[in-house]
Amino acid sequence: KWTALNDEALHSPAPVKIKIEDKPDNFLLQGENCYYLFVFDSGISGDANVTITKESNHNNIFTLNEKVKSVTWLDNGKTADFTQNCDKINIQSPSCSYGENFVVRIAKICI
Repeated sequence: KWTALNDEALHSPAPVKIKIEDKPDNFLLQGENCYYLFVFDSGISGDANVTITKESNHNNIFTLNEKVKSVTWLDNGKTADFTQNCDKINIQSPSCSYGENFVVRIAKICI
C-alpha cells in the first residue's frame, strides 16, 4: 500500500545534495518541477489508553533557491504547513494518528 501511495516519488526523481537541518535520516529527491521530502520521524499521536504518544521535532528545515508554490503529503493528499523565508524552507511534519503510520511519509514540494 505504501508504494502505491508514493509511487511518483520512487522511480524517476534523483538525489540532490540538500541537507535537512538536524535530521540526518530525512532527505530530498528532485523530480520534474518538484522535490520530494522523505520524513522518517513524524511521531505518533493517539488516545493514551491505546498508544504511547511519541512526539518528535516536526521541523524539516533546508535551503532551496526556488519559490515553493505548495506542499502536499502523498499518503493522504493533505496540504502540508510550510514557511519560506528567502531560501530557507521549513515544512512541518505532523504526528501520525495511531493506526495510520506508514513509518516514512513523503511530501511533494511543487516549485
